[in-house]
Amino acid sequence: MNPPRSLLHPSPYLFGFFLTSHQLKSIAEQNLTAEEIASANDDYALAINRYFHEAESNQIILSTSKEQYDHFYGQAVVPSYDGKAPELDASCCRQLLREFILGFPPSIRKEFGRIGVGTMQWPRYYPSEPSWLWECMYDYLKDSAKGQKEEEDSGA
Repeated sequence: MNPPRSLLHPSPYLFGFFLTSHQLKSIAEQNLTAEEIASANDDYALAINRYFHEAESNQIILSTSKEQYDHFYGQAVVPSYDGKAPELDASCCRQLLREFILGFPPSIRKEFGRIGVGTMQWPRYYPSEPSWLWECMYDYLKDSAKGQKEEEDSGA
């Protein structure tokens, strides 16, 4: 019997943080120069995405309309085997959020007290997916398989 097609062909989902416009502005002002922001006509998402592109960083800021959030900061790619948003390990999410917030000075950290953590599919309104989307998902799968094998070997 063959495995279901979805197990053979997972779909990529971005993992990251849902942000308000104010939080996005804080990230931009913390990480970019005033000139970099001005060159994007004060469009913080565009300025940050330019920075990610130039740094060859597989991260992205996307628009969203999830509850009180305006933006999604995609930091990683995880697989879905059933076409639905993958379930995430809560303790892992808390750790990633903690590391993200600690990257800011104490004066800014309080602005990130209410931040959403979750996943998002690549938006259909974009003409194409970036090549790194699939590459990152397959890297995640390889790393997960390697970690699982190491756990099995150490427990044997």
